[in-house]
Amino acid sequence: MERKETMEKENKLLSVCELADALGRSVRYVVYMKARGFTMRGGRATLSEALRFLEEIQTPCARTEKKKNC
Repeated sequence: MERKETMEKENKLLSVCELADALGRSVRYVVYMKARGFTMRGGRATLSEALRFLEEIQTPCARTEKKKNC
């Protein structure tokens, strides 16, 4: 039963605030992740997507560049 509940939590679509809470980080951390290329389609993403991204990008807050609005 626990395995099923864990899988449901990992596959649930989360907002920025919910994702930050699930990661144990601040909302700003998730915003920096997005600046480094983490995509949240419709403003939502799963915990497993975020963890996979964090494995690929070791430092999501390092040297982010602001995007220019054209």
